[in-house]
Amino acid sequence: MAPLVTGVVLLLHLAVLRLFCRAGADWVTVFGRDPGLACAFRAHTGHPCPGCGLTRAVILSVCGQWAQAFSLNPLGPWLVLGMLLFGLSLVWLGLTPNGRGQVERVLRVGGAAYAAVACVFWIGGWLWRLA
Repeated sequence: MAPLVTGVVLLLHLAVLRLFCRAGADWVTVFGRDPGLACAFRAHTGHPCPGCGLTRAVILSVCGQWAQAFSLNPLGPWLVLGMLLFGLSLVWLGLTPNGRGQVERVLRVGGAAYAAVACVFWIGGWLWRLA
């Protein structure tokens, strides 16, 4: 039961982001208001941190604007895709108790591969923005 509930909660989280958040290249709103987010690292150094643009990139990805999201921070679309696939996998795991061992193995191996690629996107995207 726990995988099913966790998967549903992850998918609902994406739906809530889609319904109540909006973003553009230079702005983000949550429930129609500017949350006043600013990067302290960028303010002090003048250079973007590895997380710069990630909030906007995630929101743009959830809203289907993948290219713009990828240009802001390549990790954003990757996080949304991973959260979507992980949520769906957990729902599937919760609904298919007979194939539990096989599904858990796929999640374990897939999760490790996903994490490795996410790190490449995260650090690679940051180094690209610095260059």
